[in-house]
Amino acid sequence: MLNVGDIFWFNYEKSAVSDVVSAGDRVLDVGCGTGRILEILIKNGCNAYGIDYAKSCVMRCKTLYPEADVREGLAESLPYEDSFFDAVVAVRTLQSMPEKERKEKAFYELARVAKKNGRIVLIEGNAERLTEHPSYNYYLREDEWLEIFKKAGVKLVRMSAIPLATLLGKFDKEYCNFEVRRRYPEIYEQ
Repeated sequence: MLNVGDIFWFNYEKSAVSDVVSAGDRVLDVGCGTGRILEILIKNGCNAYGIDYAKSCVMRCKTLYPEADVREGLAESLPYEDSFFDAVVAVRTLQSMPEKERKEKAFYELARVAKKNGRIVLIEGNAERLTEHPSYNYYLREDEWLEIFKKAGVKLVRMSAIPLATLLGKFDKEYCNFEVRRRYPEIYEQ
């Protein structure tokens, strides 16, 4: 059964991803988890690819979405050629990496596999909005993300913010960062 948080995030992610992909695009979902974004890509007529570090997630996605090319691997070392994808999507993936250096390396990989003038959709928590909650200490500030974008040579086209601090008052305080791990703990046990 979906709760209000599930519905909010699904609709937000669906809109953010659907706005930048077109039928026929080759699109990579980095940190594909249980396949929520893969489903959106397939419904939009994209050639969907997914990668996740958890073998159980990869197996689940291969079963649910056989038309997608899903592989086991790390965001920091993507097994694809340079400029291979029309779009690359990472939804709450990099925020789970404790070290800023890992986030940078992973983002450089996203930029590397995206075509010139390709699109990168990055949905991450913002440290400035969640500083009072200790569970969100892996988030970067907006200026840190902008510096990473600059170093990677990508142009920021659009940035939007959702009032997560307000939403967190209504939802489970750990919802945004731990949703998949909490709802599907068996997927992350290896």
